[in-house]
Parts: sequence; structure tokens; C-alpha cells
Amino acid sequence: MDEITQKFIAKKFSEYYKTVELWTPPEFEKREFGFIPFGGGMMIRHRAFQSKIELQNYLQRTAPAHAYHSSAYYQNPSASTMNEKRWQGADLIFDLDVDHIDTPCKQVHDSWSCRCGYVGKGIKPEKCPKCGGTKFSELNWLCDECLTAIKKEALKLIYEFLLNDFGFKENDLSVNFSGARGYHIHVRSKSVRELSQVGRREIVDYIRAEGLFPEFHGLRKDKGRIVGPKLTDPGWRGKLAKVALEFLAQATIEDLKQLPEIGEKSAAKIIENKARIIKALKEGYWDALPVRSSSHFWLNLLKIGAVKLGGEIDQPVTADVKRLIRLPTTIHGKTSFRATQISINKLEGFDPLSEAVVFGKKEISVQINEAPKFRLGEEIFGPFKNEKVVLPEAAAMFLICRGVAKLNGKTNI
Repeated sequence: MDEITQKFIAKKFSEYYKTVELWTPPEFEKREFGFIPFGGGMMIRHRAFQSKIELQNYLQRTAPAHAYHSSAYYQNPSASTMNEKRWQGADLIFDLDVDHIDTPCKQVHDSWSCRCGYVGKGIKPEKCPKCGGTKFSELNWLCDECLTAIKKEALKLIYEFLLNDFGFKENDLSVNFSGARGYHIHVRSKSVRELSQVGRREIVDYIRAEGLFPEFHGLRKDKGRIVGPKLTDPGWRGKLAKVALEFLAQATIEDLKQLPEIGEKSAAKIIENKARIIKALKEGYWDALPVRSSSHFWLNLLKIGAVKLGGEIDQPVTADVKRLIRLPTTIHGKTSFRATQISINKLEGFDPLSEAVVFGKKEISVQINEAPKFRLGEEIFGPFKNEKVVLPEAAAMFLICRGVAKLNGKTNI
């Protein structure tokens, strides 16, 4: 980002922080704050504030690209070493990012390039197909399809696991759009505050179905029959029944043939008897399949399905008891969107591309390198390639923060 453009962005961020009703986390005087300035460089850490106005004045004065607060509570949050801070506990944090989901839209709007010059679409490979290198530059975008996919993961985590299985109350949770490609869910119940890293990893493993064996959740032989969990069973037992029923209800012959030991004839028989098999499953009987080993079939299916049903959460974030996480109501420096706190009952209808947009319709002239088609609010922009365009401020700021545009000439800074 050139100097003129960077000064313009910093000015716009500063203006926002002058008037915004800033949100602060509970017991925020016990939190460490961190900031990343525009232009890169080291994170500014070990900051603490005694009042909301003090924090707001800092944001207005420095206009950082990114602002964070600690999940942890400290006796001395501004101390320069972790031992001196004196840890007193931490919220339980879940970070969900669409980067972890292979949505079809990524083949359209995401790209990567290797140092050797090879360019590809979608999720970057582990190694470059041309030179075998592992160093890539990436350009990831966000659209309705990928934002909907990660929202579904957030809803699943909240309702399937946190409220249902773990028994948290809605007022224990704080749900935030990250300002970019995901959601952060904070659990602030005192019951989790002193959990160790090991305890937090156990929670992650449960949600992600790590080490889950269906035979330990009710799938077994009993008096010559194969019985299994029902939809009404709690925890993973009910979830496994859901996996089996949903798979079978939608399965085609080709889907069934992907499972070990299921050939064309067996798959066709399962499809033919689908209604009878589903009825038996709902009653807790898992042996209505016209295959040689019903138990083996279900074990294979459930192990595959459990992975899909498990949550797409960032494991290191949840396990970390000293994590810095983005501060809601601040602006994300890579999108110009607001990190937005959302009521749980409004999450399903939340539209980040409208409700998290900060800037307005004042027109700005920008030089754009390349950008795919994107939506902000009710308007569609792009695609663009090597062109000068006059855009509403919101669209221009988005492209500048994405690193694909700069101001076209001088502007009033």
C-alpha cells in the first residue's frame, strides 16, 4: 500500500473511532490489548486500559489495522512477561473460519501463486505442482456462499454442542462476526474460566469427533440383532443416528458404492429398501440392510459421517488460555468491515456484507489491479482488471484493504 493510500485509510479509521459506540469485554481492565499497525511490523502488545474512553482515544489516535483483546484475565495485564501478568483464568474461545471449509466458490474467487510463477485457483496445495515448492502467496475473497457455509458451522456449534451437549445458557455466549471470513464464539461462564489447556483440548476433541468409536455409543449386537442409537438419545449417540438417517435419506447408488465392501448390487438393494431401513433405524434397529455385514457397513459410514458432523473449529485457538482475539466494534484492516457482535437469535439472518459494512456512498476514484465480482449491501461490483474506477467509499475501502487497489491520484487527506 502506497503512503498516500495508507494515510487515507488511517484517516477514515480514525474518523470511525471518534464517533463509534465502542464495545468492551467484561472486566476489560483485567485484559491485555494488542494492536497491529498499517504497514506491517510487530504487534503492539501488553497494553491495558482503565476506561472505555482511554481505549477509544487510543484507537482514534493510532488507527490500527487490527485490534485485539485477551481471552484471559490478568492481575497485571500490562506486564511485559506472562508470569508477571498473573493469569486468573480465561474465556473459552471458538474461532470458525471459512478457510477450513472447501466450498465450491473458492474455485471462482480464491487464488494462489508459487514463487516459481505457477498460479492456481481454490485452496492452495501442500506442494506446487510445477516445482514442488511449499511457499505460496494467497488472495482469498468472501462471498455469500462461503459466508453462509461458515455461518452454518457457527449455528451448529452453538445449538448442537454448546447449548445442547454442554448445557451452557445463551447468556453465557457472545457471538461475533470476525470482520472477514468467520465467527468468534466466546463462552464466558465461570465454569470454564479456569480450564487448563488439556481440558480445552478435550472439548475440541469432543466437538470434532476425534477418537470417536460408534461401537462405544450404542452400536452393538444384542440377542442376534444389531441395535444402535436413536435420534432422541443425548450427545453423540443422537448425532450418530442423525448422520445415518440423513445419509440414507439422500444417498444415491454412487454414494453407497463409495463405502467399503458395497458393490453395485448391494447399493441397489439398499436404495430399493430405503423406506424400510429408515423405519427400522428410527426404532433403534440397524440390521435391516440387505448386505452381508450390517454392523461393518454402519461402522464405516458413521466414522465418515461423524467427521463431517463435527465442528470446523480452529483447535489451537480454543486450547490457548492466553489468546488475543479480535475486539468487536473495531475495523478489520483486511476488509474494512466491522467486527460485529450478534444476538444468537439473529445470527441466522445476519448478513455480513450489509450489516458489517462501515463506510458509505461518497465516491472515490481508485486504481484496481484485479478483483472478482463481489456484493456489498444491495449492489454488485466488478469484476475488475487493471482499470481506474469511481466507486462508493465502502467498495473502494474494501478493495484497498484487500490489497488490490490504491487511490487514483491525490485526495483530501
